[in-house]
Amino acid sequence: MGIKPSTRGEGLHPVRGATTIQQLISSSVFGVGLPWLVATLLLPVGLTFIVYWPYLNDFFVDDDFMFLQQVHNHGALDAFVRAFTSPHATEFEAPTPLWRPATDVLIQTQHALWGLRPGPYHAMSFTMHGLIGGLGGVLVSKLSRSAVAGLVTASVFVVFPSYDVAVTWISDQTELFPALLSMVSLVAFYGFLMAEEQRSAKWALAGSIVALQIAMLGKESQAVSGILLALLAFTVTNPRRTRREIAVALAVAFVAVLPIGLFGYVQELRDPASSRLYGLGAHTWSNSWEHLGQLTFPFGSPGKDGPTEARDAAAVVYLSLGIGAMLMRWRVPTFFFVWSLIALAVFGPIRFPPFARYTYLATLPFVAFCVTGARASWRRVLETERSRFALALVGAAIVAFVVLGSALETRRRQAPLHRRAQDFEAVVAATRIQCGELARDIHVYVLGRDPADPFNVNMAAALNLFHERVYVGRGDPPARAGRFCLVEVPPSSE
Repeated sequence: MGIKPSTRGEGLHPVRGATTIQQLISSSVFGVGLPWLVATLLLPVGLTFIVYWPYLNDFFVDDDFMFLQQVHNHGALDAFVRAFTSPHATEFEAPTPLWRPATDVLIQTQHALWGLRPGPYHAMSFTMHGLIGGLGGVLVSKLSRSAVAGLVTASVFVVFPSYDVAVTWISDQTELFPALLSMVSLVAFYGFLMAEEQRSAKWALAGSIVALQIAMLGKESQAVSGILLALLAFTVTNPRRTRREIAVALAVAFVAVLPIGLFGYVQELRDPASSRLYGLGAHTWSNSWEHLGQLTFPFGSPGKDGPTEARDAAAVVYLSLGIGAMLMRWRVPTFFFVWSLIALAVFGPIRFPPFARYTYLATLPFVAFCVTGARASWRRVLETERSRFALALVGAAIVAFVVLGSALETRRRQAPLHRRAQDFEAVVAATRIQCGELARDIHVYVLGRDPADPFNVNMAAALNLFHERVYVGRGDPPARAGRFCLVEVPPSSE
């Protein structure tokens, strides 16, 4: 029998004469029993490592090399300054895409700790992903007043296949790190709303704002987190803060993050490639709809269109259920439903194809909506159903089936990136064998062609990460070529 979270944030009082361990077990943090809190935070991390373990030591891929060049080829102070500026590309080095200094600093910190070993970078991604699920589970536990709902949400989210390679591609720490800070901001803001003491409320609000500021420095899409704070304030029932205190807190949060948003926007405009990334048009609606289909029906071949009809049907069903929850005034499912739509809308204006990994920010609220909506319906059934134990077994079986099926599909969807990582590792190893220790200004001519990297941009970044001033060309070298080396590219696995 689980420990139920209290509805007002107070802890469970231990009986007289209880030992210290008994007091700890019966204690409560944010109104959630400590054992449930630990399980909700740690179980998702463990599940993440179990599902993604085969890819822990995968080599770097594509944009990873650009991120690593910024710190490997420069001193610590220079790399830190470059993270907050917009350096120009050179013949041997491409700057990191877009202005996301917090993520650049995160990569710099990891590079200082473990250099060019890919395993620890993946471990960091796995841990962040698990903690995002855990914090989401804590938030669901509080809003739904059900520790079980939070645990189920966290467990399903970390194995859900909708976001494709967002966890195994190191470059997508640009998504994971800001998302983690966003979840910290939301949980801390909930603490502000429900704190009994004024001093605790102030500290919680300060933590929420600082986390939101760093999240926006990590990725511009985290600007939606400011909207989520306001939605959370409307969702929480019986907050301990007055309406005036909540309004002032939201205003302070807005003023605190506005300069970061404006400065980031100016930095983006300075880069022609970045300024052309977003735009409103016919693609805005089509991208949003495709992302919604990928979120609600994340099955089919990775990187392909997949079963379009099934995705369209799943998207329509999800929208219908969300509107139904709003009409029935179910506050918590409505909060997560609106959150998921806002998170998807951010990527609608992007002129890139609708990649599945863009659904990462929307996956947690999508899963939370399904869990809290099912729980709201379930409670109505339990009010009239005598066989509660049997219904609980059915529910547990459904959850187990979803978790196992999602985990298997998630593993399957990592295969293309896994093979691509093997290709890059093979080329780097072949270069060392066939070319030895490359001298400066040597030309490496790549025999073969990678359709996913037709101009060898990523290959050049990879070789210039491990060597110095390497020119990368395609095909056979010209007749009057100077110092050169030939490297054969393995057949592309794309």
